[in-house]
Amino acid sequence: MKCSFCTREVEKGTGVLFVKKDGTTLGYCSTKCRRNVGLGRKRRTTTWAAKIHTVERIEDKTSAAAKIAKEAAEAAKEMKKVREEITGDKAEKDLKKK
Repeated sequence: MKCSFCTREVEKGTGVLFVKKDGTTLGYCSTKCRRNVGLGRKRRTTTWAAKIHTVERIEDKTSAAAKIAKEAAEAAKEMKKVREEITGDKAEKDLKKK
């Protein structure tokens, strides 16, 4: 579960879980986050929470980029195999014609 304020990962058995009247749950990793919500502060206006969120977004983007690069490398290998098959077939046809 992620903290509802700073988006840090909350380990099982830690933090505070707040249940609203409508049944939605808000999880907080620390009293610092819970109190900031109670004071009406927003994540983007507190520098420490904004930094945590920014770092997580950067990590997500780098992992996504690595995944795309891996898929591109696999696609290039597949294309190379197909090209080799095609050129091999053409060479065989040319030999049969002669």
